[in-house]
Amino acid sequence: MAEEGKVSHRVRGAATQGQLSYKVRFSGQRHVLHMRVKKSLLPRHFPVITDNDQGAMQGDYPFIPRDCYYFSYLEGIPESMGTLDTCYGGLRGMLQVDDFTYEIKPLEASSKFEHLISFLVSHDISAEHEKCTIEGNDTNQAYEEAMIAEMPRAAPVYLWWPHRKYLKVHYTVSHTLYLMNTNHTRIVENIMILNNIVHTIYMHNLLEVHVRMLCIWNNRDAFDITQSKFSGIADAIAHFGYWKMYVFRQYSHDTSILFTGNKVHDTQYFAHQDGICNPNWRSSYVFLASYHIFFGATISAHVLCHILSCPHDSAGCHCF
Repeated sequence: MAEEGKVSHRVRGAATQGQLSYKVRFSGQRHVLHMRVKKSLLPRHFPVITDNDQGAMQGDYPFIPRDCYYFSYLEGIPESMGTLDTCYGGLRGMLQVDDFTYEIKPLEASSKFEHLISFLVSHDISAEHEKCTIEGNDTNQAYEEAMIAEMPRAAPVYLWWPHRKYLKVHYTVSHTLYLMNTNHTRIVENIMILNNIVHTIYMHNLLEVHVRMLCIWNNRDAFDITQSKFSGIADAIAHFGYWKMYVFRQYSHDTSILFTGNKVHDTQYFAHQDGICNPNWRSSYVFLASYHIFFGATISAHVLCHILSCPHDSAGCHCF
């Protein structure tokens, strides 16, 4: 469902350094949208790794707009939360109000700063695929033995430490996903939008998720996780983690997410539970092609949560 929403220019007297406010109107109501800029989402030197004509990896450091990514909320609505950017003119991003999620983007050819505000409907996914199976039985023997050997250990409290934490993520776009959009600039832009959403999801837990580097497999997959020699998705991702650790050891990062345009071993996403401290198991995979970028970001946040040792909510778990 889409509607033309009116976004006026900034509220007078409301702008301070790093903050913006706009009057918005959608769903028949008027609101004041407050925005606060995010800092340091990117490293000073952000490498984008692609393949040259000979198939060898090459690094580039393209110009990427900074200080134009925002956390936002609606005045007077405590549960509202948004992720927006102004990098390419107008407002682009997502806004959650109550249990509803809206996408905001500029209305093309509008001279009145009008925006298209669309209500996002959840994907119609079968119950079999909707349920996460990461905590199930799809693990490899080496991983299980290592987890047992480390017990007893500290409880999974990564997100409860009272100081701010930083997670540097290495994103990879597989060749199958690249073929669906071969514009390198747009790929970089989409990864930044996705990471901006993931950052918003975690920021209230004092965890800041930053982009460390991006690999685009534009010629072929540098590592094929669909190989038949792998016993399953857990084995494939463990081998990818080991390969990635060796090839990109000069780029320090905490975890990796491989985005694909095809399902792997009949799964839509996977991560090793509590794998953050082991280079083999701190990688994950997300089948991104069938999702809107917002849902792709929430799934990415979900797999990161598993890597950080967070289990699924139990029956007695309540949000607060």
